[in-house]
Amino acid sequence: MPKLITPRAKGATLSLVATVAVTLVLIGCLFFFLVRMLGGDRQTMNATDAGALGAARNMIAIGLPQAGVAPEFQGLGINVHTGQPDSSANGLMNIFAYNRAAGSTTLIAMNALEENTPTAIDNANTVITSLQTLGDGLNTAIVASGQIGHPSYVAFQNAASSNNINMMGPTSAVNLTSDLTYASVPTGFGGAGGKANVYFNPLTFNGDSFYTNMAPNTQDGSGSVRSTAQPNLMATSYATAPSYVGGQQLLQAYSAINLDPRLSPIFLAAVCPAAKPHLIDSGRFSSAAQRIGYAPANALQGTTVTLETNRSNVALTHVASALVGSLYNEYPVALVHGYVRIHNGPDARIANPALSGIYGSVDGSSNIFNNELYAGPGGGGGMIITNNGAFGTVYSNVGQEFVEWAQYNTSFGLDVLHHDPKLDPTRGQQFGVWYPTTHVSQIYWPYPNQTVHIGSGYNQLASISDMRNITSVIDYNCNTTTIQGDPICSAYLGTFQSNYGSSGTGYPLPSGQTVTNLEALKGEVITAWLRDAQTNIANAANFFNYTWSTNGTEFANDSGSKVYNQDGTGYASPTNSPTIAFGTVASPGQLLDQITTNQVNQGAPTCVDTGVTTGNVSQWSSSNAELGKLFQRCQEILPGVTINQVATLLYRYPIDLGQYQYIYLPPGGTALTISTTPPPFLNGLPEYSQPGSTIPDGNALPLCRDPDFAGAIGNQVDSEVGEFGQNIWGDNNLHDMPFQAFNGTASTYDYAVWRPSSGAHNFLGELSFFNHVAANGVFSAPN
Repeated sequence: MPKLITPRAKGATLSLVATVAVTLVLIGCLFFFLVRMLGGDRQTMNATDAGALGAARNMIAIGLPQAGVAPEFQGLGINVHTGQPDSSANGLMNIFAYNRAAGSTTLIAMNALEENTPTAIDNANTVITSLQTLGDGLNTAIVASGQIGHPSYVAFQNAASSNNINMMGPTSAVNLTSDLTYASVPTGFGGAGGKANVYFNPLTFNGDSFYTNMAPNTQDGSGSVRSTAQPNLMATSYATAPSYVGGQQLLQAYSAINLDPRLSPIFLAAVCPAAKPHLIDSGRFSSAAQRIGYAPANALQGTTVTLETNRSNVALTHVASALVGSLYNEYPVALVHGYVRIHNGPDARIANPALSGIYGSVDGSSNIFNNELYAGPGGGGGMIITNNGAFGTVYSNVGQEFVEWAQYNTSFGLDVLHHDPKLDPTRGQQFGVWYPTTHVSQIYWPYPNQTVHIGSGYNQLASISDMRNITSVIDYNCNTTTIQGDPICSAYLGTFQSNYGSSGTGYPLPSGQTVTNLEALKGEVITAWLRDAQTNIANAANFFNYTWSTNGTEFANDSGSKVYNQDGTGYASPTNSPTIAFGTVASPGQLLDQITTNQVNQGAPTCVDTGVTTGNVSQWSSSNAELGKLFQRCQEILPGVTINQVATLLYRYPIDLGQYQYIYLPPGGTALTISTTPPPFLNGLPEYSQPGSTIPDGNALPLCRDPDFAGAIGNQVDSEVGEFGQNIWGDNNLHDMPFQAFNGTASTYDYAVWRPSSGAHNFLGELSFFNHVAANGVFSAPN
């Protein structure tokens, strides 16, 4: 029988059902709002993360203008849109550029240690201090960018606000609670150190073991991340060979690079070379130091708050941290504003002021010892003198004329003068009314001439009366060999000189013409000859007994160098060169070749062989050779430059004494160039307005010189007429050498010397050329 339900029980049941229903509704509402709250929390968390990533990406756009950084770091800027190096004013010194500057600083420090001079060490420390200034300034800019209203803060806020948080309510917004904070988060294994995005191209060291042994101390060899370059698909488009190279260890970051106790440490920033900007655990950020050394921070953190605006007005707070990533934007270490200087030593007169008085040329064409009294080829053959003082040169045929006049004048006959008309040298023309009173030799038959002189004064020609008084020839042997021993010839010397012209004239070098020490020695010799000629022209004994001596002290300082042929003569006026400057102003390459050629010709080992004349290019790759050192420094400017490219530059322009040339990379260029003026990026530095004012901070290598050349006397200096079938007129338009005897020694050599510099002030070293002269002896027997 069914159980009856009372009305009271039925009411209780309905109440229970209603209670359960209300409870379920309340639970559903709570669950609904809980779901909305939890979903909103996830949305605000995502928005905060997005803001951190946006701000981390923006860190790359924070930097300093290149114009405000140290000269060694200018040219290392970055295009923040592409990551490509940008040496123009638009290039920014951001965290990537800071690492490039730190890499350059490391290379400069290595150069200084290789040079191992106090000046180089001091200069390297100065560059390290400049790097610290750059790191501090960049870090200040990065931190300032995270302050309210500044770029990174705005980037965080914009990225966070662009995210959907609709579950927090229609008017909810994600807002930063304060400025962003920054830290230097290690990225290496074990939570220390990390990798920078710069590396050494192996070509930079040119095989020098000093550098290859030191480089590992600067690198992070952990893990598998290495440099990338084309054709690697992960490499950036600008990372092309030969400057960029893949598979190289990257420099260590957030770990001090200590190369030597004398040098301050160098710090680079860790930038996760193979990663994009990414989030990191907040605990990792919080445990990191704000700075490691003086490298800029690489990570940031932001805290946001969001109000739930539907019902609860509950505030949700989130924290996000992010780290910079360079994503294969990697760079070979290079001193892009570095330069190599080439110098030809000074003019001899600047190096040795005692030489300032030498003549550039001397004209001996009117000197009687060289001409009328010279018995050799090209001279006058000496003088013939008659009883009444008429005279003329042997080679002008006056001797026969004098004899005929003496025979006529001492004869007896029936002409007007009571002489034998058959002996009349004029064949009767001396009695014609048209006959001039002077220039009697015009009617000498059958060879009319004007070569008979008499008396003092320029070109004093004999008259008919003078010729009629000739009765004998008293001296037939007045020449340069006999004149000083013949009293009659000596007595007439002043008269000869006044008739036939000056003793000789000296001329200064043309403006702008330079001379080496060897050329200056030639100048001393011809100047000494001229002083003798001018002082002693009227005294044969004094003229021929004159001597000039040198002990070489006037060549205490070496001059610059020119190219000349040791097997040829040093010409002088009026042949192929109008001055003592017989050498050829040549290019640096030709000056190097001259040293090599002379070394090869004399069986000496070569030391600056460019390979252009010999085909041997091994010295370019030698860490002990001057060319190898120069080439290594060029590799520091542009890793991957070739031997042929550098060698070609050395032959481009001639370099006169006292001049400079510069090898450098033009801003924005892809190939080294050479110029005769300082690079434009040195504008504002002393070197730009005063070439040569920057002194290398390293010691010079042993100089590379050709063997002593002892054959200059009688060849380039005091040149002998007709030597080697050349030099037809001899020095100074003399028919023989200025001095016919030299007792002593004289030698010369040319040399090149390399003096390295660390890269401080952008200066990487200098190749210089010089000429050395050693002389000690006496010149005698002037011509």
